[in-house]
Parts: sequence; structure tokens; C-alpha cells
Amino acid sequence: MPHTYGSIRIRRAGIGHESGVLSDIIISAKPVVEEMIRTIIPTETSKPIIITANVENVRKVNMIMSEYPLDIYNKDVWQNLLMEMQMYKDRETLLPHTVPTTPSPARFHGILLPFQKHGLGFLLKTRGTTMIADEMGLGKTVQTLAFAAQKPESLPVVVVSPLVTIENWRREIDRFLRMGPEDGKYRQPRTCIIREGRTDMLPGADFYLINYELVHKRLDDIRAVNPKTVVFDEMQNLRHTNTNKLAACTKLAHHDSIMYRIGLSGTPIYNRGEEMFRIAEIIKPGIFNTLEEFKDRFYEDDTYGEMHLKKNMLAAFMQENIMIRRRKKEVLEDLPEKSILQQEIAIDTEMYEDKIADMYAKIEKTKARIQSCTTAKEKMQGLAELNGLLLEMRVEERQIAGLAKAPQIVQYMTGLLEDYEEEKFVIFCHHRAVHKIIHDGLWKFNPVHIIGGQQDRIRQESIDRFLHDDDVRVIVCGLRAGSLGINLTNSAYVIFAELDWSPAIHRQAEDRLHRIGQKSAVFAHYLVGLGTFDEHIIKTLTSKGMEIDAALGDDHEGINNQKALELLEARFGTAAGIASSADACKQ
Repeated sequence: MPHTYGSIRIRRAGIGHESGVLSDIIISAKPVVEEMIRTIIPTETSKPIIITANVENVRKVNMIMSEYPLDIYNKDVWQNLLMEMQMYKDRETLLPHTVPTTPSPARFHGILLPFQKHGLGFLLKTRGTTMIADEMGLGKTVQTLAFAAQKPESLPVVVVSPLVTIENWRREIDRFLRMGPEDGKYRQPRTCIIREGRTDMLPGADFYLINYELVHKRLDDIRAVNPKTVVFDEMQNLRHTNTNKLAACTKLAHHDSIMYRIGLSGTPIYNRGEEMFRIAEIIKPGIFNTLEEFKDRFYEDDTYGEMHLKKNMLAAFMQENIMIRRRKKEVLEDLPEKSILQQEIAIDTEMYEDKIADMYAKIEKTKARIQSCTTAKEKMQGLAELNGLLLEMRVEERQIAGLAKAPQIVQYMTGLLEDYEEEKFVIFCHHRAVHKIIHDGLWKFNPVHIIGGQQDRIRQESIDRFLHDDDVRVIVCGLRAGSLGINLTNSAYVIFAELDWSPAIHRQAEDRLHRIGQKSAVFAHYLVGLGTFDEHIIKTLTSKGMEIDAALGDDHEGINNQKALELLEARFGTAAGIASSADACKQ
């Protein structure tokens, strides 16, 4: 143990967690060198000096070490850290130099596209600890399964995913993978789907599939099977703090038996850049050190004192250190274009204004009661009630807008369906009441639907009928229930009857159609109720979308009516169908 001078500790903070060993590097230095380190590397004033191990800090210590004497106690740990930091540093040029890899044909029954082979090579080169953030529809699942086929020591694998994608994982595992050889023979994978929250010993399996909401209830059971790999599908589900699923998934990812941690998400940022902090820390603990350091590094104040994300800097850092991202237009030369069209829809003005007036009347009544309160307790109770009403109004105004425009949406859709007789349409909405009006109003086009709470069997029957029955021309989907885990490439038209606050939700829905297998240009129609809360939501979607694209290093693709009409005209020789339906709905 060094004893001549003061002690300095380089805390690894989870870097190199593959081994499960997190030793501090202990260094001693003369007081003058200590002060130099404090000046160059921000540290606390307490002793010993504690430095967080990240690429920049390790580089600075190494630079100081080349000029001044530093006594390292555990040199082997220091050398390992230097190697790990070099791997981080090399990430910027890692992808171009990644060797495309073809998985063992005995274990993997499928054909990878060239960019998917690069993705497998990237997973192998980064030791299976990374985030695949390819756009939706580019085969993140199949790249992950190819990794499992290439590295049999990665089994058993725990896949944590939204409930609606679990059956898709089971089908893909059975389709692509073979295990073994055992006694010279390969066999089908053993897959265990964890459907219940009660504690019970799990059977032996190669893959364990569980939804995010159950992980905290079955965490001990999962850890007992000593999984080697954990895959978080649609990892943006872990973006919120102080949730049971975030805490449980973090514990699972950092369990001693875990060798590989893979995050999958085509939309890793939903609303704000700091969401990236939480999900990246699960894959690579310590990559950002603390949330405060993350904010200090990737946010800046404007002249008005407001914080703004340094989007390009975050995008570069993510792609250097943890994330691989490919966009469809970059890797699928034959994939048709997608265009986004904003369409104004007239509403039942009387109904909308009456409902809104009722809500404002409640608010004004509560304000008046607060003013008449005589005690602090009564005022606090009144203010709490007022706050609840304001939150309720924010939610209810969306539903009122949806109900007010629903009859006109039926008229709009009827016009499209009659003008484009051979086409099928995918309609997304949020509220059940709006869902029902649209579904029932389009009865003569034999609609099917996907909605939250459906049994898997009924959901799949609806999908199969839309895919294979020519008479079924419409599928009405819940924005959350229908935006994941399904392939609807037999349609080129996605209609948003209602809007969500998050651009990611809409992009997930669009990419049910705009993905591998699509043969036609895809048209996304955003239906905005004139004079309603929709007009505010669509502006918010645009601004959020621009920020998210910049943070991921993507070009922004937003609403472009002119492009949409040009593509329609190129396809049909006219865009009159859209125009006539739109005009009818504005009257």
C-alpha cells in the first residue's frame, strides 16, 4: 500500500461491470501534484481525493502521470481500466471498422441483411453491452437473436419487453434459433413466458420472457436461474425515475451472473434528453457519472437563464460510447418514402364549446370559493382541488376534441376509402369513445380493431383478418396498444384521428407500416381539430420532434403537405381524393 504521500482513489463506478469486480485504483502523489489534480479534475475537498473513472478523467490522470511521479498500488487494475477506457474512446470509429458477421447457420435459421451483419459485429465487438437504437422496422430483434446464436455462453437470456411484444419474441425465437448441439443434434429453444406475479421457482429454459410490470415481483425468481444476458426491448419504458420497474430492471441488469446487457429502442428519447441518462446508465453504469454531471455537460443556459440541451454533443457522445443507430433511408435503398400530412378537420363546435364552458365554470366556481375561505387550511384544500381540476381539464380537453371531430373523421375516412378502392387504412386513436365512433361509423368497410385489454388471441385474429382478408379495409388501433409488435406493411396509409404528446408514439405507429417489406410510399395523416387543443399539441409534437432528432444525430423529417401531395400525384396521377375529402371536412 502506498504510504509516502496522500491517497487518491479512482472510483470505477460500474465501468467494466462484465466481470462483476469493481475495484478502486489507489494512487499516491506529492501534495503539489495533488493540488494539480484538484485543479485539472473537479473533485471534492475531502480526502482521499476521489475521481470518477470516465474517459476524460482517466486521460487527464494518465497525462499527469507521464510528467509527475504517481505511485500506483494496484497496477493491474489500472492497466485494465486503461484498456476499457480505450475501448470507449475507440467507439467513434468502431462502426466503420466493425467486421460484418454471419451467425452460425446451424444455430441461426435466417438471412441477415448487410447492415444487420454489421449490427451483429458491433454487438460482438462491444462485448454485448450496448444499445441498438436502429429505427423501428430494421430488425433489432433478429440482430439480438443472431448474437445469442453466435455466443452460446449468453444463455439463459432474459428478455424484458412490453406485454404486447412478448408473443412476437416467442415466435421469432422459435423461427430463427436452434440450440445445441446436444448429442450431436440441435433442438428448438426452450422458452418460458412469465405471465404471473406470484413468487415461484422458474423451470429451466434458454429464454425467459417477461413484461416490464412483472419484473419487480419476480426479480428473485429470475436471478435464481443465473441469467447470463438481459435484453430490454423498447427500453424507453425505463425513462421514468422512482418506478418499481426501473429499480427492479436496474437490479436485474447489475446482477452478478449477467455478462451481457443489450438495450433495444427505435425511440430512446420520448420527450427530453435527460431520459437518455437513465436508460444508458443501466447498460453502461457510470457512463455519465451522475445526473448533475450529465446536466452540466449536456445542457447550457441561454440569455434568459433557461436550460437547453446540447443536442449534437449528446448525439456524438452516445454514438461514441454506447449506441449504434441506423435509419431506414440509410440502409434500405429500396424502401419507399414516407411523407407526413397535416389535415385540418372541422368539429362539432357547439358540443366542444359547451363541454369546455362546463369545465371553465367548475374552475371559476372553485376560484370563488377559495377567495371566500377564512382559514389557511380551507385555502390549501381549495388550491389542491383547483390544481386537480386544471389537470383534469388538460386530460378531458383532448377527449372532448376527439369526440367533437369524430363524426367528421368518419366522413373524411369514408371519402378516402371510396376514392382509393383498392387501399387499406390503419387508423390510430386514443380514447375508447372515439375509437367506437370511428369503428362503428366505418362498418361498411368491415373494420377490425386493436385496443388495450384484448386477449392475445383476439388481437392476433384482428391483425390476421386485416392482413389476409381483402374485404377488411380498415383496422382501428389504440395509440398505445397498436403501436408496437405488429407488421402492417399491406397498408400505405396511417391516420392519426387523435394526437399524443410524444413524437415517439407517432413514429412507432408510423413504423408499423414503414418498415422492411413495404412496397409503397407511406402516407401519415395527422388530423387536427380546428379551434381545439389539437392545434397546441401539433406544435408541441413538431418542436419535440426536432429536439429528439438532433439529440440522436438524425435529420428532422416533419410535416410536409406539399411532399405528400406530390407523392400521391406520382402514384395515382392525382391528389384529388385527399383534397376533396379535406374540403368536405372544413365546411
